[in-house]
Amino acid sequence: MLALLSGCMTARGRADEAGASPVEVMVIATLHSAHAGNPRYSYEDLYAIIRAFRPDAVGVEIRAEDMQRGTDYLAANYPLEMRELAREYGARAFGIDWLGHDLEGRAIPAGYWRDHSEIRRLQRELDGRTDISSAQVDAGRERQQQIIRTATAASLNDGRYDAATRDYYRALSAMLADTPFSPLVTFYAERDRQIASNAAQLIRDRLNRKSPGARVVFVVGADHRAFLLDALSGEFRDKIRLVPVSQIGKTP
Repeated sequence: MLALLSGCMTARGRADEAGASPVEVMVIATLHSAHAGNPRYSYEDLYAIIRAFRPDAVGVEIRAEDMQRGTDYLAANYPLEMRELAREYGARAFGIDWLGHDLEGRAIPAGYWRDHSEIRRLQRELDGRTDISSAQVDAGRERQQQIIRTATAASLNDGRYDAATRDYYRALSAMLADTPFSPLVTFYAERDRQIASNAAQLIRDRLNRKSPGARVVFVVGADHRAFLLDALSGEFRDKIRLVPVSQIGKTP
């Protein structure tokens, strides 16, 4: 059974000047559907780590405006682990995702991803292009895949995947500059920025309450973790304490 290593926290300095304790924050990357086929980092492993952290708030990769929608709608638009965590934590779960300006404040239409999403159309077209390539992009993606192929909760969240992700998106931006596919990079960057902004607001709410011992976990797809960590560390510094994702292992 997995457990969180107690006491393995990275102090980010003293509490703020008002005397409130730093908010304890864990950012944990997920594999989405790949959890189902990974005995080293299963859905249950993910849930066990989050339960061991005992969070007061859980930020999940679902839009805030979709958190109260029906199960069929959520299943059509969001990964299983995000839906399960939203269900398990109820009023303590908060949506932090963003999927485009055109969808803000409204439901995602049926068939949107297949028939209407400009981003998905560009992704499909780019996948079919052999004349747009980059050795740096390929190398960055391969570094990511090497980690994912043998991922555990600890190895996916130890910083190596984050470093590969930063390199990959820098190379992707250079590759797609001045091509019809540059909106992809713009969208990826804006989604990361919006997720970080929503996560930061959740932390501000906890800081404003000045309640000691607050714990917040953000659960995001692996490619979003690097930007979120950088953004939260840059904004809050000594007002949060980042808790590393740690894994003891499975009992026989």
